[in-house]
Amino acid sequence: MPHLLRALVLALIAAPANADNVVFPSDLLTDQEKIDWLKAEAQKNEAAVALEMGKPATSETRGKLEAIRSRQIALGDLAATHPGGLYLPWSGAAPALSRLEQTEASAAAEKKRLADAEATEKKRLAAIRLGGYPDDDRRRIVERKVWVGMSKEQALLSWGAPVRRHEPTTASGKTEV
Repeated sequence: MPHLLRALVLALIAAPANADNVVFPSDLLTDQEKIDWLKAEAQKNEAAVALEMGKPATSETRGKLEAIRSRQIALGDLAATHPGGLYLPWSGAAPALSRLEQTEASAAAEKKRLADAEATEKKRLAAIRLGGYPDDDRRRIVERKVWVGMSKEQALLSWGAPVRRHEPTTASGKTEV
């Protein structure tokens, strides 16, 4: 079995090293040295993930996390070639990328919500200007105030549409509340 392992290691060393093709360094001879090296590399990746997650979400951060995830996969593949199939536990880049995507999605949703609110407010102000109301009434509507005697349209412009409506039916008929 040691001959097979040595042949595998020599074959891996001969291949060019990159993020998708991680190999054991040539100076590692014993199984324990290889295990220690794999664990150290996994810890370096964990530290790199923690460092990147502390930064603002950018395309550069995404690129680095994807490179780290690629290296973790390659390290896992290399560990699996070891007799006995080493397992490298880590939370790693995949969950970090998922959190990054959630953060990006939340930021995009918040940006859309703010843009929608701004567009709605512009429409409200345009409707107030075009409503033909006296200056005093327009001022109160813009300030989102209500008063006795205002019309239904003025109330909608001042406070917006109700969240819910209730129409109880009594002996005298239906009433909107």
